Amino acid sequence: DVEYRESIFVGYRYYDSFNIPVRFCFGHGLSYTEFKYTDLEVTKTTDNTCRLTFCIENTGAMPGSETAQIYVANPEGDAFRPRRELRGFEKISLDPGEKKTVEITLDPTAFSVYQDDDLKVIGGKYKLQIGASLMDIRLEQEVDITGEMISSPLTSAAVPLSSDDFGQIYEFERTHFSDLNPGEFTLKNSLIQMKNNSLLAKIWIVLGKFIVRCMYFPKPASDPEVRMTMEGLLEGNIDCVCNQSGGLVSRKLIKKIVDSANRR
Repeated sequence: DVEYRESIFVGYRYYDSFNIPVRFCFGHGLSYTEFKYTDLEVTKTTDNTCRLTFCIENTGAMPGSETAQIYVANPEGDAFRPRRELRGFEKISLDPGEKKTVEITLDPTAFSVYQDDDLKVIGGKYKLQIGASLMDIRLEQEVDITGEMISSPLTSAAVPLSSDDFGQIYEFERTHFSDLNPGEFTLKNSLIQMKNNSLLAKIWIVLGKFIVRCMYFPKPASDPEVRMTMEGLLEGNIDCVCNQSGGLVSRKLIKKIVDSANRR
């Protein structure tokens, strides 16, 4: 049984937040020319929408393309948030000596976290950073965002999370797939895991295999695309199967399957 206790600290968010050196940072790229960033202006509205404008100039001898990346550095402190996050980007092509103005708008979600089943804007002083990569920031401006104060049972110092810490932020019932008995199955279990305790699960395994084969006919069962879809149907969380079925598998049906596995 594996629990992904990295939580939000996945990929560059982890390496950047905890100062872990990497050979090629997030957003890194090479070019035959060079670019200069200037003239950053930020306009903030009352609803915390921020409009950023800045200029990029090709200062080299070759034409080239540059992807300007917008990072939002979260307010300083030990809140359970990454140090900064990518919130926008724009790719432009420039001839030698050419200069263009770039405009990017960040809506309030750029300053939000998902908590208590809703996106909440967290107030504080943020830094809007424009760069060629995560570690190559060219322009920066601070902006004061109006919003709520974050409340979390954990701080970033808790990473990597212990089992008890993980239990404080994971709101679903935690299942142990290697040892399940009737009464312990949830919507996070698969058809395969429930088949020995549910006739309904067995029926849908047969139907599911038939539907997938019809979807991809005349491809053989060994085809990678067919195998991926089949394994997702049989091995995936049953609630994900419902969400991805396009209405073929209803929420009411998957609850019946779980109830039958739990012998209710």
